[in-house]
Amino acid sequence: PVEGTGGAQVILEGVEVYASDMSPDAQTVMVSTQEPEAAGGWNIRTLDMTSGELAPAISGPSTEFGATYSPDGRWIAYTEFASNVGQIIVRPLDGGARRWQVNQQSGFYPFWGPDGTTLYYVDAAGDVMAVEVMESGSTFRSGAPRFFTKAAPPQPGGNPNTLHPDGSRILFVSGDVSADETGYLRLVTDWKRGLVN
Repeated sequence: PVEGTGGAQVILEGVEVYASDMSPDAQTVMVSTQEPEAAGGWNIRTLDMTSGELAPAISGPSTEFGATYSPDGRWIAYTEFASNVGQIIVRPLDGGARRWQVNQQSGFYPFWGPDGTTLYYVDAAGDVMAVEVMESGSTFRSGAPRFFTKAAPPQPGGNPNTLHPDGSRILFVSGDVSADETGYLRLVTDWKRGLVN
């Protein structure tokens, strides 16, 4: 529960995973799993929130990570790292061999706009790029990437970006944080009351 009154529940143990997105129906989570025996080392799986079962979603000869569901749940966008270039790939959620690359330069960590008509990603320089997307049945089309805003260059460990629900601004994490560093987040509510006229 949001109130924090419920206890923690272990869903999965003994596997190194990085969660990247929850499905629109909140039943599954896209995770990147480190699999040393796999050709690329990292693959994308879905984690069932009820059973704790991992199921293959995307695996191939390259490293795949950072998958995200489209808002309508029909598409998956993810990063495929091959030949030292990050490619933003879109595939239908229900499977199949069809796939579309939406970026022209190296890109990482895709995330969808709230209405599903724009797909964003971070390029190697830290620019957030926006790509208009159109879909018709089982066909996906995308426009040319355009600059949206400046963020931090991508780092390993998961998508450091999220878009505000209205699509007007982006929150991103930047800087180096050591694994043993602890920080606190302070949420200030009713902050206008403290303003002096």
